[in-house]
Amino acid sequence: MEIVMIDRQLKKFWLADAEKGWSSVVGNVATVKNIEIGIHAGMNMGDFAMFFTELSSGANIRCVILSPDEVVNASTEQAYLQLASAVINDTIIPAFEKNSAKLNKSIENARNKIVPKFGEHPAITNYIREEK
Repeated sequence: MEIVMIDRQLKKFWLADAEKGWSSVVGNVATVKNIEIGIHAGMNMGDFAMFFTELSSGANIRCVILSPDEVVNASTEQAYLQLASAVINDTIIPAFEKNSAKLNKSIENARNKIVPKFGEHPAITNYIREEK
């Protein structure tokens, strides 16, 4: 198993949408096989999910549906990061190793679609929760 380092500092990063352009989300950033990956939780067709995005292009790499037990067990920051690390080791790294040419082509295609239309990828910044 590869050691996965996930930055604990929440970041604001950007997803690519061919119609809407760049849209921001808040999550964590990991470096996997020299590729920066954004990790954020959300909903997918009514299910809780963990999304993995290649950050230079904003391209979605993988969406992993979480079981109710995984959601409950990942209710703390530490447990969430451990779950993300496990998913990276179990699904993301094997996908990179098996399909690196296809992944690189997908990243390049995403960049070629979004950058000419909406400009370069916005800066990734630290997320600071605003107090109300």
